[in-house]
Amino acid sequence: MAIYEEIFERYHERKMTLNPCFQFGTGIQVPTEFSKVYKDILFLMLLEIFYRELRDNPERTDRDLKEIAKEVMDKIGVQANEDFTDRLAVALISSGTGQNREPFLSSYYNETTSSFEEERFLYLTEDTEAMLRSKSDAQIWKLSESGQKLIFLSLEMADEFGIEIQQLYTLSFIRKGNFQKALGNLDHVKAAVRAKATQERDYAKRMRRDPRSIFSKEKDQMERRKSLQEQFQEQKKLFYDMDNILHEKLKDTTDPKIIRDIEYLKEKVDECVGEHSKLTELVVQNYSQEIALQREIERLLNYNRSFVKDIWEKHIYSEGFIFEDGFESILEPLFSPKQEFIYPLSWVWDEHKVGEIESEVAAAAEEIEEPPVRKSAKRVPIDWDAIADLWMPVFKAALENPQKICALRDFHIGEWTIDALEMWMKFRDGEFELKTSLSPVRKYEDDRAVLLQQIVKRDPKMIEITNQYKIRVRTDGGERIQNDLVSITPFTLTLIPKE
Repeated sequence: MAIYEEIFERYHERKMTLNPCFQFGTGIQVPTEFSKVYKDILFLMLLEIFYRELRDNPERTDRDLKEIAKEVMDKIGVQANEDFTDRLAVALISSGTGQNREPFLSSYYNETTSSFEEERFLYLTEDTEAMLRSKSDAQIWKLSESGQKLIFLSLEMADEFGIEIQQLYTLSFIRKGNFQKALGNLDHVKAAVRAKATQERDYAKRMRRDPRSIFSKEKDQMERRKSLQEQFQEQKKLFYDMDNILHEKLKDTTDPKIIRDIEYLKEKVDECVGEHSKLTELVVQNYSQEIALQREIERLLNYNRSFVKDIWEKHIYSEGFIFEDGFESILEPLFSPKQEFIYPLSWVWDEHKVGEIESEVAAAAEEIEEPPVRKSAKRVPIDWDAIADLWMPVFKAALENPQKICALRDFHIGEWTIDALEMWMKFRDGEFELKTSLSPVRKYEDDRAVLLQQIVKRDPKMIEITNQYKIRVRTDGGERIQNDLVSITPFTLTLIPKE
């Protein structure tokens, strides 16, 4: 049987992508006692340099590489001498030692030329920008394209190409003005956020199917929640940094093409922020569901009643019987249980008398009723004008004195509609702020942004709220407020200056 031609499609590209994996750790002499662990050490060193580069940490010199090697070995419990540490640092920079330091060499079959060819590559290359910023003569290293491929392959295979890594990588592109690569990478950020959201939805389904599972991994869940909380704070800050840098670069350029790229990038960042908000909402919902299930399961588990402890020892033994036949009433069902009445089989064969049904009623009963036509409910449009009219005095009072706490009970609760009151509950989730400047024409999915858009349309001076403040809504702990429509929690609103 002939081999399939498909195996040669773009074969040289695949092999060139894998060559850095095949050659990783070659070119140095390794003592026998380290032959099984040295590649792990090298790869951990490469990951450390990758994260330092993303975070603009300049500690990536030759000397730093040796320090990284020592710290990695100490962390994984490997003892080594100075000579082996030096070899590890060299193994990342080039092939060979001393004067014979050269790029790594690998071959691949090129299906277009039908011949074997060679390629040269490095895992690390000089970071000239970092060297200029540090004003030092020492070489500062960063990952080359081959080194990046090695990292990304490992991350994708391990399904750990997380949101934060993608954000940092996108941020580095934005800082360097490489907007096209940043744009492409934001798609990866969005995909990573959606992947996390899918995991949260799956977790919610697992909780519903097997609520007891949250007890078996309670410690893991607590660590997960703490980790997610820290991640969300960091990710939120990174989105904020992206928007700030894009805003600064927009002010510094007059090139129409660059302006278009930046504006498109800002829209992409807004989309990612929206997806991230949905992910945060899913995590909060799962956390609330965990707490509710834990309380319910604990209540059911604590309801285990025992005849000996709860009846005999607690009541009968300590208090006795009030009535003389009490003891007999308890014991009699145990020794003389009453059987339920069983219908005799002969009753089945007895003649049954059935009354005659009038002909008109019978005919009507035989008619097949047509199923009612189900009409789809139409969504009632939200009257944003009415909502904005009710909210305008609240925002005006808050803006006149940002230190003031504006309470719902101070604003004629009887005039408020249900839609207007619901906005208080929507603002209640954390501190709301717009990551980008408020657009008068953009269609926002978030109702809070739509309300602010309507407020600014009525009074352009109110744009100061979105530019300089975050909106915090909380409950004041007082009695619930009642109007003709609903009973609602007493909310308060405060403007918090942005950092």
